[in-house]
Amino acid sequence: MLCEGDGATGQIWECPLFFPVGDHWVLIVSPMGRVMYNIGDFDGKIFIPTEWRVLDHGQPYYAPNCLQDLQGRQILIGWIRGGGKGPWNGCFSIPGVLSLQGSGKDQRLVMSPIPELKQIRFNPWKMTNIVVKSGEGLPLPQVDSGCCEIEIQINAPLVGK
Repeated sequence: MLCEGDGATGQIWECPLFFPVGDHWVLIVSPMGRVMYNIGDFDGKIFIPTEWRVLDHGQPYYAPNCLQDLQGRQILIGWIRGGGKGPWNGCFSIPGVLSLQGSGKDQRLVMSPIPELKQIRFNPWKMTNIVVKSGEGLPLPQVDSGCCEIEIQINAPLVGK
């Protein structure tokens, strides 16, 4: 057996994935809830896990699959469950390149959109120094589409200061 659960990641591990990233091995499981991952070591027979973490905090992201491309990158694509609602029900996520950041107990699996997506971007526009107050929305009149990509940096003040 490659690895055993301790109950903290659920009773069933659907769609397990196991592959190397950098100098470590990654085990990803879909335990009937949020997708979990563990970065550990592999001795050729047994995976030595460290700490389980949530891969994607979005509820609809589930049952990802991974491939290694010709450049040696690990590319992950997830299934977006919609519960039968809306036109996006059952589609795939944006492909993400996996990498490890940090070290020791702070090491995390990071998923970044594949750079090839830049080829399909057009008509970019930028908003800067926007203040959004609590309880207010931010209208985006420039968006005239059913879908768009938003890259955002949030500088939130510390609570209580």
